[in-house]
Amino acid sequence: MLKRASSSVCIRSNLIIMEIDIQKTADGSQTLFVPSLDEHYHSIKGALTESQHIFIHMGFQACKCEEPRILEIGFGTGLNALLTIEEAEKTQRKTHYTSLERYPLSMEIIAQGGVLGEIYSIDADLDHNYGYPKYP
Repeated sequence: MLKRASSSVCIRSNLIIMEIDIQKTADGSQTLFVPSLDEHYHSIKGALTESQHIFIHMGFQACKCEEPRILEIGFGTGLNALLTIEEAEKTQRKTHYTSLERYPLSMEIIAQGGVLGEIYSIDADLDHNYGYPKYP
């Protein structure tokens, strides 16, 4: 059973108004659902489980190069980026991470917390330590 919290979000890049629901998945993590597209950002069986398996275990850990270069098309919630930062720090691997997102999440959705709150709470730390620009 999915737990829903709904909010309307203005996606600024094309001025499209789109409803986005925050849903709890089977592993307790959160994903986003766009009803107008009938599309989830992650698996409803477990957003965290899916990202750890596909992006970290089968991607980052399977890559044996010393300095992996990652291109993610669709930043989404940033969960893959967060897990990559954690894994890179744990393994002490210098990692080059680039992500493109046509429809960045609004601050309204980010402010609702959960896993999204964890992802964006590191934003200040990244900006302070590495000089990365703030996410809009």
